[in-house]
Amino acid sequence: MMEKTIAQILSDRGIEVFGQLPAAEADMLKPPMEGVRAYIMMLLPYHTAGIKRNVALFACFPDYHALTRKLLGEVCAELESRFPGETFKATVDSSPVAEVGCAAKCGLGVIGDNGLLINERYGSYCFIAEIATTLELPPLKRDTGAFACLNCGACVNACPHGALSADGFDADKCVSHVSQKKGQLTPEEEEMISSADFIWGCDRCQDACPLNAGLGDTRLECFKATAPIVTEEMADDPVFFKASAFAWRGKQTILRNIALQKRKNQ
Repeated sequence: MMEKTIAQILSDRGIEVFGQLPAAEADMLKPPMEGVRAYIMMLLPYHTAGIKRNVALFACFPDYHALTRKLLGEVCAELESRFPGETFKATVDSSPVAEVGCAAKCGLGVIGDNGLLINERYGSYCFIAEIATTLELPPLKRDTGAFACLNCGACVNACPHGALSADGFDADKCVSHVSQKKGQLTPEEEEMISSADFIWGCDRCQDACPLNAGLGDTRLECFKATAPIVTEEMADDPVFFKASAFAWRGKQTILRNIALQKRKNQ
């Protein structure tokens, strides 16, 4: 009954892929909220096909942190009303748990050679979110069956600067990481940005993955693309910029990236 109630609350808000992980089984990055007994791990797919864009797909809509706070805030409020006396707190990206590993433990997907979680239906274009709760929940884990990373090397070969290798992930060679750095870049980093596909982020390893071929579009309306082509004028617009996925890094960072690509193309 308890599991059905949780499933219905999530489904009513378009969240279809989730699992439950007792706190004792979670891989922790920092101390958890006091009294936490379990985590509800969720995938929030954001893929929309055929978008011509100059930013990574996760930045084509307003800041996903704000969007997920609103969505999961409603979920937590409903859960607390249905389970009086229990606490529910949602997080995404700032969780005390190792999100990819915990989501994989719940069977929400498999970990690819690029370190991302890949779901059989939604691929790797998913945000991982979780709700920490004082409610004691039994494990709820999906069976991934034969689904697995193909270890085909497509993501490694697609990475333009060799950030992915047998030695692991090197953030300093990752275009997405460098595009989000503040301040002055090295000449090598400037070249990485000026020759990149996007002015913010990078989707090359995801686009190359055969398990991401033919994905369906997200059911979550909040992630429907709204601004796939970002211009200097848009970045200078305080209303647009404040709501964007790159606002947290400051306006000068995205304007710098635009200027580097503009200079390269002149």
